[in-house]
Order: sequence, then structure tokens, then C-alpha cells
Amino acid sequence: MKGFRAMGVFGGALTLLQVGAAISGASEGLLRITEVLPPTEEVEVTYTGDTTFTNSTALPFCYRFNYSTCIPAGTVFEPGESKVFVLTGLDSSDSDVWLYKDNNFGSASSIITGMKYGTQANIGRTGVAVSAGIWPSTSDFVPAPADTDLSLQPFTLDDVPTTQWFASVPNLGSFEEAGARVQSVGIKNDSATLTIQSPFVSSAHSLQSTIDLTDEWYTASGIRNDIEPGIFEYTISPIGSDAVQFHRVVPTP
Repeated sequence: MKGFRAMGVFGGALTLLQVGAAISGASEGLLRITEVLPPTEEVEVTYTGDTTFTNSTALPFCYRFNYSTCIPAGTVFEPGESKVFVLTGLDSSDSDVWLYKDNNFGSASSIITGMKYGTQANIGRTGVAVSAGIWPSTSDFVPAPADTDLSLQPFTLDDVPTTQWFASVPNLGSFEEAGARVQSVGIKNDSATLTIQSPFVSSAHSLQSTIDLTDEWYTASGIRNDIEPGIFEYTISPIGSDAVQFHRVVPTP
């Protein structure tokens, strides 16, 4: 085998997965929590509107019944801008994290955006988020990162609740949507393992290969294995060849 290349490709229109519900007619409803780094208590909030927004009143965070942090009144968000806030006392391994438009923490009409990470279900205001339609279920949560150097990030922005967050290198202050891509390649003897990150379930993908990028791609066989939400592996065996082989992941036809 002369070489091995892996490519993360996901063609066609992406169906966006969403992380918060917009409040009709209120610019604060266009704010999204887009990254959480529990060990440093940092949370990123991204404004998804297309005009500048300044909040007239403080917007409080609620995290496991802690209300000590807010977005101060008069904070200016430019279109697409991300800002980072420190949530004093945020639990490093298990908590909910929600942003509200006012202090009515038990009201589904007041909660804007957020998520639940860690192993325990229905912590804090998770039930309120479910009632508001910004979280799937009180039993749902995002696994906390195994590595404390990693932050939790959603794949994309939009308005349907999702647990499809992934652990990755922190990108605080600049949210970027994550497409399907090969995270790593491991080769042992005549087998290769591709670790794939994607906002879609593993069954929505298929593996393709080619000898040369100028040639046609063909469907390849591999063993698919789910690792965690948003992460799965393809094991390809054998991979031996006299030419460089390229591999990619594409939507299942």
C-alpha cells in the first residue's frame, strides 16, 4: 500500500439541526447558546439576527437553580456575533444551562435557549425547556466531555431542540457550524478506522472510495460503529493496494 487518504464530504442540502426557540417579535429570542466549556464556566451566546441588537434589560442565565450571572442590559450584539460569559459556580460535570428574557424562571414563555449536559436527567429547569419546545425531553442530556480541555458545541443553528452536540477543541467567541468530516484515521496492518463527526445519525451515511480523485467514486464496504452522539467510526478492511486510495463519507442514496 502506497498511501491512504480520508476525506469528510457531505454533499447536497444540509437539513439544519436547531438549538433554541425564537420568541416571536423579540430580538432576544434570536440569541442562542452555542458553546459550553464547563471546567472554566464559560458559555458562548451567538446572536442570529441580521440587524444590530441591544438588550434593554438584563437577560439572566439559569443553571441548576443558580441565577448569579446575566447578560448585562445595554449589551450590543452585531449580526452573527458571539460573546462569551462566565457562569460563576457552573458544575463542571452535570448541569443545565438556560438563558431567559426575564426572571420568570418557571415560565415556558420566558426561556430562550440552552441545553442539559451530564448524566442526570431533568436537572434544574429542564422541564421548563421541554414545555417551551426548546429541549426534546426531560430524560435527554448531552454527555459531558471526557476530556476537560474540550467544550460542548452544537453542529448547526436553527430552532428545533436537539441533543446533537459534540465535544471539540474550544472555539469560544466565534461560532462555526460543523459539517460531516473525518476527525481521525487509524491504520493497523491491513485495516483502517475512520472516526467521523456529523450532525446526522450514522445510518444516514455511506462510505465511498476511489483510486484517484480523477476517477469515479464507488461504494465501499466497512463496519460502522456508533461511538457517541454525533460521532461514529467506519472500519475498512483490507485496505491494501498498489495505489493511493481516497475515502469519503456521503449521504445515503
